[in-house]
Parts: sequence; structure tokens; C-alpha cells
Amino acid sequence: MAEQSTDDFKSTFALLQTVEKLCRTGEVRKLADAMAVIESQAPESEPKKPRHHMQRVQASSEANMTQLRFSESAKKTQISRRKKNKSQKVQTLQRIRRRAKLLSTGKFKTDLTLEELGSLLEQLYCYALVAKTLELFRLKEVQVHASHKIQRMNVGQPHPQPEGILSREVCTAAISEIDMRVEEKEGNALYLARWDDFGYVTIEQLRAMVLVIDARVAMTKVEAALKWIDMVAICSSAEEPPFNDCASYPKEVIKDCVENMALNTYTTAGEDIEGVRLLDFCEKKWLSSTCVRAGLIFLARHYVMKNVGFILPDWYPFEEGPRRNKAAATNG
Repeated sequence: MAEQSTDDFKSTFALLQTVEKLCRTGEVRKLADAMAVIESQAPESEPKKPRHHMQRVQASSEANMTQLRFSESAKKTQISRRKKNKSQKVQTLQRIRRRAKLLSTGKFKTDLTLEELGSLLEQLYCYALVAKTLELFRLKEVQVHASHKIQRMNVGQPHPQPEGILSREVCTAAISEIDMRVEEKEGNALYLARWDDFGYVTIEQLRAMVLVIDARVAMTKVEAALKWIDMVAICSSAEEPPFNDCASYPKEVIKDCVENMALNTYTTAGEDIEGVRLLDFCEKKWLSSTCVRAGLIFLARHYVMKNVGFILPDWYPFEEGPRRNKAAATNG
């Protein structure tokens, strides 16, 4: 039973006495009639206040609901924390890019770690920015003979520090198996790849290794393109207007553009362009589909005011990227 105060007991006792009096005088015979008579005789008064125990229950529930609600200060704290984390991430990337630029000019001697280099190569990068950094990077490619095993990271296990870079095929195979192991609400950071003759590697380190290998291949293609520019001889008599303006550009300007062009994938005019593929023709002597698409986009923009038109390429009706690339390669 709920606890009653003295005031509650007195009011209940007075109500019972009133009902008893009405029954003795013969005015009512039922309790319901007695209650109706009492309500009709009672003067209009203020609404009854809730009982003390009800007040305590109501106050307790309101306090609990207040704790569940997010106040304005809490919301502002969460927003400021998110902005701070984002700014710290941006500042970290800016600091890494600044260190890479200092490395390229010889003003900084300490090379980047594997994670820092991976975060740099995830963004748009060029030859002028990362060539010296990759040259000074201490980790070299190593070969493993044992097969990899995927396992969970143990509690308290130190963060792995690889002493080399695995081959691209080995890294991609381990990444695919880790992604297959990940369950719905788990992150792939919980898993490690282990080789008996190499050690433990996280999935972020594996992805960074793939980026480093691809970047080293891109550096060789840029160097081949720079050598080709030095050797090529432009025959001005074979050029027709308005395309004869290329001879006015010195080779140093063209080489500077190649050194500062983006080498990974970016989007322009609705097309995904992988910058390093624009330099493949130096080795293969054949334009790839990327060169054809990027060349048409450049010509259409550069000569838009010179009454030069370009026919709509045959691959544009295709929505799928692979079919478009296949058609472009056939036409090229």
C-alpha cells in the first residue's frame, strides 16, 4: 500500500463521517448517491493538488526525462567535437603534404611512415610532390613464401610495424579475405593478416602498400614521358590551324605540366580519368581509351571559341563504364 500522510488520513475520515450521517438521516441508501450529494453540496474550490507520493513520482519521472533529453549545450559540444576531429584530420593531411614538399626540395630529411604515405597517396598527387618521397622511403618490396592467415586482433596486441612492402597480388588477396570475414556490425580494423615469414599487417597498411606500389609504377611512366618530350621533334609544317599553336609552348612548360598533373583517378566533364594512363602511349606507342576520351574533352574545351566542332563519340550512349571504355578503345 502507498504511504499516507496525516492530511490524507484526516480528509478520508471526514468523508466517511459525512457518508455515515447521510445514511442515518435516510437521505441516501447507496454509496454512489452519497457521493453525488456530497459533490452537489460542496462549494466550488480549487482543483485538488496531487498527493505527496504522486508528486514525488512525477518529479522523479520528470528528472529522468530531463536526463534523456539533449540540451543545447550538449548538442553544441557534440558539433564542436566533430568539427575539431575533422579539422585535426585536415591539419594532419596538410602537415603530411607539407613534409612531402620539404622532402622534394631537400629541406627535410625524415621520411614518412607507411600510414602517412598511404594517406598522402589516397588524395590527388603528382610527380613533383611524391617522387622524392618515394625515393627516400625506407621500406622496399619483399617476397613471402608462406600463405597468409586472417585472425582477430588480440586485446593489448601492439600495432604492427612492417619491415617491408609485400607484392600487390599478396596485398589484394589478403584485403579481399579480410573484407569477406567482416560481419555486419564489425569493422575490418579488427582483423589482421599474418605471414609466418613476415609478421602481422593491418588492412590499412595493406591498402597503403598497394598505393605505394602503384605510385612507384606511375613514377616510372612519368619519367619515360619526360624523356620522350626531350627527344620528340615537332614538325611544324605538318600542323594545320587551329592546331598549330602547340609549337608555341616550350618543352619546359610541357614538362612542368606533366610533373604537376594528377596521376590517380579524378573526374572531369563527367568522365573518370586516371591520370597515369594518359602517359601509357610513351611505352606502347598506342593511345588508350583514357587518352582518347581525355584528348577529346581537352580539344572541345580548348578550341571552343575557334569554330571547331567534335562529333559525339560512339561510346557515350553506353551508361556502363566498362562498355564505354571498350567502345572507346575500339575507336581509338
